[in-house]
Amino acid sequence: MTQPRVALHETGGKGVDAVFSTVGGELIAKSLAATRPFGRLACILTPAGALDGFVFKILTLLGIFLIREGQRLRDMAALIEQGRIRPLVDQVLPLEDVRRAHKRLDSGHGTGKVVLRIRAG
Repeated sequence: MTQPRVALHETGGKGVDAVFSTVGGELIAKSLAATRPFGRLACILTPAGALDGFVFKILTLLGIFLIREGQRLRDMAALIEQGRIRPLVDQVLPLEDVRRAHKRLDSGHGTGKVVLRIRAG
């Protein structure tokens, strides 16, 4: 079964609210059939194929431009290790409290990052 057919089958023919594609190309055009009206399609690679169907279903088509961040992350890690910058942490919660973490983020009252602590098993 192809991805769009699986999505339609799993949603009782209604389609999904959102599609996020890391593949791009023809898969975006094929995903139109599996997306419900007023849904969203996002891709990190250039879409291809007949995309005119997104207008008839009133879909939002998003293109996301990603860049390689490896060097920037290494540079930041060095600054953190040197004590020259410090991350601003609002709250540290166990992974089990992910719902509480999202509520904190959604409240808009926090200053800094909400960190989820993952314990190695």
